[in-house]
Amino acid sequence: MELGALVCKPANPECANCPVRTYCKAYEKKAQNSVPVKLKKLKIKNRFLNYFVFKDGKYIYIKQRTAKDIWQGLFDFPVVDADHILETASEQKRKRLNFLALKK
Repeated sequence: MELGALVCKPANPECANCPVRTYCKAYEKKAQNSVPVKLKKLKIKNRFLNYFVFKDGKYIYIKQRTAKDIWQGLFDFPVVDADHILETASEQKRKRLNFLALKK
């Protein structure tokens, strides 16, 4: 483990200090500076699963998942997949009240 971190570094490998230099294919082919090949990083997409809880008196509405996924057949709340967090009704109301207070 320490060999890769201390000797066989991607930039400026220390082949002269390498105890396995005689077995190294990169050293043999003079390709030490081109390996390991650094793979492009995948762009991470942020997903925001916005769940809704609908209540009607003593009832709470849920739905059964039908998609062919790991949670098929289980129950959950209605969900909206978005690229941002959706505001709740109370957050929207608070913003309207703050806006009205600023207008006065």
